[in-house]
Amino acid sequence: MKDINIKDLFKICCYHTRPKVYLRALRIYGKSEKLNQATFFIERNTKLTKICGHCNSEIENYHFAYISSYWVPNSWKPCHKNCTKEYLSSETYECQNLDADCNDCIHFKREKEIGKGIYKGDCLKYNKPTKAYPNTSTGNKCFEHRKKQKL
Repeated sequence: MKDINIKDLFKICCYHTRPKVYLRALRIYGKSEKLNQATFFIERNTKLTKICGHCNSEIENYHFAYISSYWVPNSWKPCHKNCTKEYLSSETYECQNLDADCNDCIHFKREKEIGKGIYKGDCLKYNKPTKAYPNTSTGNKCFEHRKKQKL
């Protein structure tokens, strides 16, 4: 058990009836620093369930996959392999709507990069210069997402 891959251990825990007890037992009896680190990571940064976060149905063992959270990439959430793309897209869309930054707004006309990922441009809605900051929450009240959500 010393050389188990963290992703495989995460999957095992998602199907275990008492995953936190299992992880603690591995720390006690595993006698490996690498294993200890993996168990702490899983306990703190993952959602331990065999229910898909996108379609809310049970994930069969051979369809198991996971996504990394939009805001916290070290946070893992289980899903079906065929739900991964849609789950990521829907979470990204929801998070960008909460961020409400010009970077994802339909009214932002991007011009040039002025810093690492920071763009200068114009707000076409108010006809004024503005800046866009990816992965930043600015909470602009005028925000309209550049993509229409598919229902």
